[in-house]
Amino acid sequence: MSESRTDVPIEDGEPPRRSVRFSVIVGLVLGLIGAGAGYFIVVSGLFPTQAKTPSDLKPAETVEQSQIVRSDYDIEGISFVPLDPIHLSVGSGQNRRQLKFQAQVEVPVEAVSDVEKLKPRIADLLNGYLRAIGPSDLDDPLALTKLRGQMLRRVKLIIGHNRVNDLLIVEFVLN
Repeated sequence: MSESRTDVPIEDGEPPRRSVRFSVIVGLVLGLIGAGAGYFIVVSGLFPTQAKTPSDLKPAETVEQSQIVRSDYDIEGISFVPLDPIHLSVGSGQNRRQLKFQAQVEVPVEAVSDVEKLKPRIADLLNGYLRAIGPSDLDDPLALTKLRGQMLRRVKLIIGHNRVNDLLIVEFVLN
């Protein structure tokens, strides 16, 4: 009898190693397939988007929307109550900056006297809020919009939601 010998070594249960190139190529192919499928789903409308952009609106829809906003806004029924200017320091040490702030409150005509009576409370509220913010909060490009929304919310809590339409920032200078 003859014994057959092979020159293949016996492995100790280790799977054969695949090359790194193969793994990279498979990853890239799967990534491209996933990106293409995602693009197709969004473009085809299978995945609903949250809001229409102005470019998605037809010209007739754009005109109707602008007319609704204009006709809904009652210019005769509103008044603006100017608030006293506020000057304060923001930050500390080397980061100390001076803030000059002035605003007006848009209110219905019938609420002007109520808002005039509450101006000291509004000034106290705005002073406290503006002192609490830091210089880093003011460096954000959207800082003024965020601050305006927060201040309007607080003013509505003092005066009443039905007595305040808006808070307009007339002056916001940071030196």
